[in-house]
Amino acid sequence: MIDALHPRTVNPPATPEELSQLEADLAVTLPSELRILLAEANGAWIPDVAIPDELCPEVPGGGINGYSLFSSRKIEERRAVYEGRVSTDLLVFGDDDFGNALCIGLDGPRRGKIYFWDHEEDVAGCLAIGN
Repeated sequence: MIDALHPRTVNPPATPEELSQLEADLAVTLPSELRILLAEANGAWIPDVAIPDELCPEVPGGGINGYSLFSSRKIEERRAVYEGRVSTDLLVFGDDDFGNALCIGLDGPRRGKIYFWDHEEDVAGCLAIGN
C-alpha cells in the first residue's frame, strides 16, 4: 500500500498490541484501512504529494508539498490538538507542511473515508479518497 507513495522515511510496523492499545486509549474501533496502514508503516514522511484539483477543489492549486503519516503514538498525542476543531467522527492520522490534516472517518457514512481538513477554515470539507 505505502510503496506507491514513495515515502522518504517509514517507521517499523505497529504491532497488534500497539493497535489494540490505541483503540483502547481512544475508545474507538479503528477503520480497517487505518489498521492496515499502521500495520505496514507506523508513521512515515511522504514528500511531494499532490491532491488533484478535480478531486479537491477546496484546496487552491490542488497540491501539498508533503505529508507526515502519524505513528499510533502520535495519533493519540495529536488528538488533543484537534479536539473541538475536527468533528468527533473523524480521526486525524497525518498532516502536511502547512498544518492541514488528513483524517479518517470513524462512524456512519464517513467510516473509512479519508478527508482533508483545512486548518484555516477549520473544516474537513473535501473527500480526498474513498467512496
